[in-house]
Amino acid sequence: MCAANKRQTNRESLDAAAVRARPACRDALGARQSVFGNYRAQERRRREQHD
Repeated sequence: MCAANKRQTNRESLDAAAVRARPACRDALGARQSVFGNYRAQERRRREQHD
């Protein structure tokens, strides 16, 4: 397993623990992750256009 993959999994498990500990934070956490996911999708599309 590469380090980046491990770090991603670790961060996701920490986020899951935070969500379980504080259910009120679930909406904010989901919004942050979806914004980050949209940003990654845009970056991928931009890279594909350059190729």
